[in-house]
Amino acid sequence: DDPMFGFMIGPSSLGSTDVDFGWMVEGSQKIPWPGKRHLRGQAAQAEADALNQDVEDARLKLAEITTMAFLEYYVASRELELNTQNVDQLRIIQASAHNNLKNSKVSQRDVLDIDVQLQLLDQRQVELKRMRKVGTARINTLLHRVPNHPLPPAPPSLPEPKLLPPAENLRKLALERRPDLAALSARIRAEEAAVEIASKEFYPDLEFVARYDGFWQGTDRDLAPQVGMNLNLPIQKERRRAAVAEAMQNVAR
Repeated sequence: DDPMFGFMIGPSSLGSTDVDFGWMVEGSQKIPWPGKRHLRGQAAQAEADALNQDVEDARLKLAEITTMAFLEYYVASRELELNTQNVDQLRIIQASAHNNLKNSKVSQRDVLDIDVQLQLLDQRQVELKRMRKVGTARINTLLHRVPNHPLPPAPPSLPEPKLLPPAENLRKLALERRPDLAALSARIRAEEAAVEIASKEFYPDLEFVARYDGFWQGTDRDLAPQVGMNLNLPIQKERRRAAVAEAMQNVAR
């Protein structure tokens, strides 16, 4: 804690011919019971570590969201291109079918089936355009741009994915490197330190005091320099036991 400074005067001694001017200055410094400051530092460091891991977890989630947005844009673009080709081919077939219907080479049902398939492809075209629009908006949002900002065309293909390690290796790697798990571990350390801090509250804190008391008069001036010590009396046991129980429940949670 910050050191404390105090100053006091005796108003009645101002201008008095019977007594000297009465004044006093005092300085004090509170010193926590040994171990409390160290535990508070441990708790603060653990909480800082947890917050740092929260940042890393946010970065991972942002990378995942970005990847998914790009893949959505890529898949919608490629499927839209394929669907457009199918529509063009089916329109050629539709025109040929109508000509053949006039010549009685195909039945009315065959022509109707082609018309229905073409309508389904047109409907799919609308859905794919909407998917690509959503993917575009997500990417632009991640780039802090307006949702409809034009994007470059999606690449014609993606590189082949690398082979993944065995599942057991991936699980071990996740336990070692996942920042959300590391953040939880750091918060457990912080709460464990809080239990020890609450336990230390059963011990008093010390306050060292140095004072020069100018109220002493005449030959008593030798008594003016003074040193001493204050300490709190931790007699409120129930409150301290409740704090320990709360801290232990936080660890369990």
